[in-house]
Amino acid sequence: MLSSNSTYVVELDRWGINNDGADALNTTNGINNALVWAMNNDYNECKLPHGIYLVDKDNHITMVSNMTLSLYGCLIKKESNGYQEYATIKVDHQVNASIVGGIIEGDKNTHDYSTVPGTHEWGTGIKITASRNTKIDTVEIKNTTGYGIAVGSTYDHINWVYRSELESGTFDKNGNPITNSNWVRNNKYYTLTSNLINKRGYFMLCGNGYGSYGTGFDLSKEMITAFFYDKDNKYLGQLTRRTYEPFYKAYFPINATKFKLSFRSKFENISDSTITIRADGFSQFVNISNCYIHDCRTLGVAGIGGQFITIENCEISGIGGAAPGFGIDLEDGYNLNQNIIVRNNHFHDNKNGDIVVISARNVLLEMNKFNGTVSFGGARGENFVSQYNQYNGAQGSGSSLAGGDGTFVVFRYDHFTNSLIYLSGNSIYENSIFENMSFILQSDNYLLSQFRNCRFNFNKPDEGWSWILRKGSLLFDSCEFNINCKWYYFRSEAHIGDWSKNKLVFKNNKFNTNVSLGESVYEVDELVLDNNTFVGRQDKTNYYGFWAKANKISMSNNNVRDVYFKIEGKGSNSSAVINNNTVLIDKTATISGPDRSEFLRLSLFDKVFIQKNNINIPQTTVTLRGFTIYAEKQLFITENYFNCESGSNARLDLFGALRVNNNNPVPPLVAVIKDNLINNITTREYASFTSQLSRPAFGTDIDIS
Repeated sequence: MLSSNSTYVVELDRWGINNDGADALNTTNGINNALVWAMNNDYNECKLPHGIYLVDKDNHITMVSNMTLSLYGCLIKKESNGYQEYATIKVDHQVNASIVGGIIEGDKNTHDYSTVPGTHEWGTGIKITASRNTKIDTVEIKNTTGYGIAVGSTYDHINWVYRSELESGTFDKNGNPITNSNWVRNNKYYTLTSNLINKRGYFMLCGNGYGSYGTGFDLSKEMITAFFYDKDNKYLGQLTRRTYEPFYKAYFPINATKFKLSFRSKFENISDSTITIRADGFSQFVNISNCYIHDCRTLGVAGIGGQFITIENCEISGIGGAAPGFGIDLEDGYNLNQNIIVRNNHFHDNKNGDIVVISARNVLLEMNKFNGTVSFGGARGENFVSQYNQYNGAQGSGSSLAGGDGTFVVFRYDHFTNSLIYLSGNSIYENSIFENMSFILQSDNYLLSQFRNCRFNFNKPDEGWSWILRKGSLLFDSCEFNINCKWYYFRSEAHIGDWSKNKLVFKNNKFNTNVSLGESVYEVDELVLDNNTFVGRQDKTNYYGFWAKANKISMSNNNVRDVYFKIEGKGSNSSAVINNNTVLIDKTATISGPDRSEFLRLSLFDKVFIQKNNINIPQTTVTLRGFTIYAEKQLFITENYFNCESGSNARLDLFGALRVNNNNPVPPLVAVIKDNLINNITTREYASFTSQLSRPAFGTDIDIS
């Protein structure tokens, strides 16, 4: 026997291998026979001499365990065929297999797509199935009819768990049934002597092939406990796991032959059950590094059943020609894909995008260059993180909806340039920069998208707006906005939905704007403007404003210069609280129209509280209005400071209830205006204000002019 850790240079003549690109059948069989021989003789590396090796269309190179196949200087070429599916090199149920160096080429350009009808989307360069510790390093893979590399699993079913096998209750510490209406348990035993459990060394609790657990409940975020018993029904112990996580045989209690299950749920809510007990074979600890994967027809890397997968220092480009057409697709229909790292790769020129993630757990994208769409999603996916990436003309977006209220998708320290981001909710952007980016907010589930410590630079004077708001909620906290576009920054686009589920929150932000922040009205239940700085342009005749409709507005502690807010009340018992804001109106042109204002116009709010604000107007060569209020039921203007340094055209305008082309009655008004300090500003009360059903009550305002 040869010593271990040695390299076998494959003897071509001995195995009947051709390295001139001919004799595919004997070449493929010879390489496979050489690999088996080397394994049996304690070699841990097989090296093919330089040359071109044609792989039989009806076969593939079959990797063996504990072996490195060195292909430096080699071209491994798939023989032309007309099959829907093929593999050039296969790693199937192996351990510690590695492929290094060389070029693997598919038959995309000579393939017969017509004889056998179909998509022909599964021709693969390297196919990894249910294998452990697999390494692909410094390999070029190109021109496959389907995938460059596929990391997959086998669906190995043991039992269905039917609703008839479930009942209300759980088990005590001794494994005895107990009553508990918040739990569901089995009423039968499941065997541990299954051939699949013995083969795999584990079993798992899963949903069906699409990840569904049944109707009336969802186990994607619940822990499930297995209670173990011996052949005489004696209780031996328990183990707890999440779904799609193995219960390993090595940790079963000694002498355990069967088990029952228990999980937190309401039995009466369960209409049917599609829970499965399985021992799926999935790939683990796959490392793909330093590879060049390009010009494959459907996917660069397909992740359809693997855990602890790392893809790093690769270039993935030119993918496309048939769907999906992404650089990487992590998709299995449920949650076998887990703990996946995509780091320091360069993606470019992929037809439909760079990465799409569907139904995976724990995915990290880090230090990559993206030039195409990156999309996180799936009905049961969770824990998606993007950090320190460059999105060059590319979007990074997604929504995790595991169990209907999934974990947040997080982007942090990313840089986005000149593209469109589609926001469907449950996403958080932190410490990121957006250069000339556009956004569409459409969360059909009315979820929240959040931006914290971000910078938005939008300098497109030839484009109308940056944002389109349809439905959903937004939060901006400690962000900076530098805005220069044609019309306005936020545009509301008519979209059927429930406005009462929308919310807009702006906290601790700074806005530098050459245009209005938004003039197409977005309708929300709550609008919060807290501790922001708004800086407009005082040397233009245009006005720079923000329009919205809200049931509640809270506007407090803001610093505003030459930005105009037009907010309309909506819904029942609407209220506006305008408190402790510092306002500078430093303009040489007035906003046209009798009902406009240089700072704030409020209408259709049942209750309005304007308190402790400081409105300063240095000079008025034209009419400048600190606010314009259309009062409905209650109006309180108290403890404010209104100041105009020079000129006689500074005003505060008060109107009665706003009614335009409708017959809604005008309610009684209680107006309390007192304890304000006023310098050289006229409070103008229009006829409609004083002719309502209750007269205003004026208090102790002090005219200090």
